[in-house]
Amino acid sequence: MERRERLMATLQGEAVDRPAVCFYEINGLDEKPDNPDPYNIYSDPSWKPLLDLARDRKRLTLVGVWLLAALAVALVPVPMMRAVAQGTKDTASNGAIMKQYAELLKTSPKPVAVVAFLDKHISQLRTPDTDKMVYDLEKIQEEHVEKYSGMFSDDAWKTLDQELPSNEIRKVWVSPKRVKSVRDPKLRDQVQEILAGGITLYLTEGGPGLTVDYSFLKRYKRYVSSETAAYIDLYARETDQGYQDDRALLVSWDELAGRALQAEKFLRDYPSAVKRDRVRDMFEIYAEDYLVGLENSSGWVKNVLSSEVKASYTKTIRKNPGTALASIVQEYVGVLKKNDYALTGPVQEFRNAVPARLETLIASFGQSKPAEPSQVRTKTHDETKKTNKPTGQGDQGR
Repeated sequence: MERRERLMATLQGEAVDRPAVCFYEINGLDEKPDNPDPYNIYSDPSWKPLLDLARDRKRLTLVGVWLLAALAVALVPVPMMRAVAQGTKDTASNGAIMKQYAELLKTSPKPVAVVAFLDKHISQLRTPDTDKMVYDLEKIQEEHVEKYSGMFSDDAWKTLDQELPSNEIRKVWVSPKRVKSVRDPKLRDQVQEILAGGITLYLTEGGPGLTVDYSFLKRYKRYVSSETAAYIDLYARETDQGYQDDRALLVSWDELAGRALQAEKFLRDYPSAVKRDRVRDMFEIYAEDYLVGLENSSGWVKNVLSSEVKASYTKTIRKNPGTALASIVQEYVGVLKKNDYALTGPVQEFRNAVPARLETLIASFGQSKPAEPSQVRTKTHDETKKTNKPTGQGDQGR
């Protein structure tokens, strides 16, 4: 981890490999400016004024103030620290960069060009401009997923499928290193350009495909609002590991519940979020599949709820009191218990009403207490069947 990266991560409240700042050399008594250690503070001229003050005036009390300031930095909430950092950005410079950015967008740039611009300038900008840039990039990436998919011929897709073989995990994200194994130089360059623009190539049983790589967008988290950072984390969890493929679950039931709970938390924390509708759809998809099951991972064995799903429901209720998901799961478990966990008429009736129940619960988000699931009007599962996908993963989604 680079020094600047470590310091910025500390200010953002993120994990670091070691403390970002150390003051033990500043005491006005035994400094060693000739120390060849590259991490010696004397290697950076920005420290010189403080070092001179400590050495020439023996103002040890000043050192104490600096130490207290360092402690304060560690205790300041991340949102407040972000606000302080934003205040240091130059307004004129921010405006000039945004003008350059507007000109770039007029050229209908590829994702790789937008990424290059953000990498160079985003650290100099304020929110909400940084948020806008990241959401613009996401939109451009989504548009180019379709463009790039159509750019490859059937033979090219076949070549990629053969030279970047899948494995028994059923899903493999293609790294830049693996692309080197593609023998056709033109095809290899095309794939490398796609990856450099934050779009990833994945391989499944049905062959290769493209989707936005939200883990790629994590590089911008320190520069955006907490809302946008939370949105990136939410979608990165899906692009790092899709929850299903061909309507078969690829993660555990506990993991599926965790994703629904993460989406629910986002909706509660940011009731006016820019991406609220998209995250709402994600919550509905995760929660509905958790409760109803998937076509090829039903959670039932001979019309009896599996022990794995039953244990997951119990854990969700116990560990997440007060959440909408735990509330509706608890009511569902009550119905299941009355029917010996068998797929009877009353159980199926509850399952059919799940989509409508979720809609009512979502409407209550932002309130101090979720609506009671029993107050939900009944609507059949077929009437509310969703076609949305948690990410842009093509046929990996619902």
